Amino acid sequence: FRQDITFGTAGIRGKAAFTKDELDKLKNEGPSAQILKGPNTINDIVLLRYTTGVVSYAREKGLHKVAIGYDSRIAGIEFAEMIAQCFIGQSKPEHRFIVYLFDEASPFPELSFGLTTKEVRADLGILISASHNPSEYNGYKITNFTGSQLPQSMKDEVTAAISKVTTEHIILKSMEEAEPGQLIWLGGREPLDGKDYKGVDLNACFIDMHTLHVEQVKKFVLEKELLDRQARNIKIGFSAFNGSGNKVVPRLLKELGFVDHKVISGLQELDGLFPAFGWGEQPDPGDPISADIAVKKFIEEHGQQAFDELDMLIGTDPDADRMGAIVKIPVNQQYLFGKYRL
Repeated sequence: FRQDITFGTAGIRGKAAFTKDELDKLKNEGPSAQILKGPNTINDIVLLRYTTGVVSYAREKGLHKVAIGYDSRIAGIEFAEMIAQCFIGQSKPEHRFIVYLFDEASPFPELSFGLTTKEVRADLGILISASHNPSEYNGYKITNFTGSQLPQSMKDEVTAAISKVTTEHIILKSMEEAEPGQLIWLGGREPLDGKDYKGVDLNACFIDMHTLHVEQVKKFVLEKELLDRQARNIKIGFSAFNGSGNKVVPRLLKELGFVDHKVISGLQELDGLFPAFGWGEQPDPGDPISADIAVKKFIEEHGQQAFDELDMLIGTDPDADRMGAIVKIPVNQQYLFGKYRL
């Protein structure tokens, strides 16, 4: 309660729980869990208050479309749906918001890319994420229509709008109350089995954003002939570190021709507790702790020989916007890398 959480260029980020017991309670009971909350932590009231400020700014600037996603953080899906309800609830006849909402945890780069596609062309993007911070953190990243962080002038205006918001200004409507065409789902080739799509007509309001994103990333290959010749000869291991890269990276590797790739099953499942990490350890794929975990888990599942045969072991953080790579160093260069050499 010492201050309001700071709204920065990339959005807001902070602790959502102070102890492991609180985090477990948040996971089991959702955003309404009776844990220690305040204006300097990430919780339902803070997110809705800040989002109401974003709504106010968007209305003032004539912005109508927002894309919302989340990664594997605890309560991410609930927070994302609450933000969608905030935009739907604060729509007016003279200013109707259209919400594009991911139907599962997805990478931040996919949200950023999705904003710019002709199928979406959103004005703002919001991702529930604390990037590679430890499990007790959460927050959201906010982008402009290009998928980039807010320029300083825009950040200042959004911050000013947020400062005027009190809880009395927060208005929510259930997603089932959305007008036809107001809620559009972003997902994969097919709707997810068992997913509640809130009564939306999926024939009209469902976009295969996963495929659009993968096809865009594949365009980054500069030497396609080299890839075609060599991809099948390269052996790759992958760790999602229980984050949102768990589906897109294996799919991308397969479609690029890397037929010999192995995932670490125990680190594939979405889990914001990041069970392989100790309390306070961050699932940053570029950190030596993460590298040690990935190597250990890979060998446990696939064996020492499979690890010795790898050309590369890669990992992504919870919102899959950063990657770490473990590669083999020639023997005559290993002394340069000290204890971190393979």
